[in-house]
Amino acid sequence: MAAHMDVLPNQIIRLAQLGMKEQLLAARSIWMCVSCLTCNSRCPKDIKIAEVIESLRMTALRDGERNDYLKIMELSPEARSVLPPIATISAMRKLTS
Repeated sequence: MAAHMDVLPNQIIRLAQLGMKEQLLAARSIWMCVSCLTCNSRCPKDIKIAEVIESLRMTALRDGERNDYLKIMELSPEARSVLPPIATISAMRKLTS
């Protein structure tokens, strides 16, 4: 999944440490994350990166930020049928607050 992210998980943590909220909330990566928890399991510092990303999404949604990356329902039924289940579930979770 990291190949599709404009800000990598380690960079998300660094931006958070530096208090760069605007850059984090503008990052496409927080919407691309499918909550597979791979980053959590691979992190050598045992940082719960997926939870940080989820918090950023919730912050963006609470602040009224609209994102253009959650268009799963605009996909054809055929395209949706080949999506990995985690991608579908993750996209639907992001639509609720």
